[in-house]
Amino acid sequence: MDLVAPTLLLIPPLKQTESLRAFMYRAAEVNAFPRMYAGSAHTLKHAGRLLSQVEGQDPPLGQELRLRLAPTPITKHKAREFLLGEEKIPSSYLRIDARSVCPLCLTKDLWSRSEWELKAYTTCHLHGVSLVNKCDQCHQKLSWSRTEISRCYCGRAFSSMSPASSKDWERKWAKQVHL
Repeated sequence: MDLVAPTLLLIPPLKQTESLRAFMYRAAEVNAFPRMYAGSAHTLKHAGRLLSQVEGQDPPLGQELRLRLAPTPITKHKAREFLLGEEKIPSSYLRIDARSVCPLCLTKDLWSRSEWELKAYTTCHLHGVSLVNKCDQCHQKLSWSRTEISRCYCGRAFSSMSPASSKDWERKWAKQVHL
């Protein structure tokens, strides 16, 4: 079943390093359409529709979103490349279905950072802890296939999960990879 993305009445402000996909989830949440983008392929499929809606209501924000880790046109529900500004990033460098988060970042501000979507980014450059990719309560992998962007399937808040310490080289690498 192909859902048509409803018109957004509220458009949240864009966060500093938020990706298009993370923005789409927050926009759905503030508009009380939590299931609108549940699932990675479904989210990416509707990226163009959301961009058109945002550009119609707020052209500068729409243009800024087009520069934020956005999928290129999708073939059979999969994006082969993503754009970061004018640069093309192969999807093999990104966490498409899986998610990783820094629980310490989420305790301060509840939004998903685009650097967390990069496979090479495994440690938070701000807190020096490893990103969490599995729930410490139910042990399921974190994914984008959720209606709530801040909780696991079992209901545990990502912000209450305990991250592991990272190694010195991982912290240095994270600072270099940081967007």
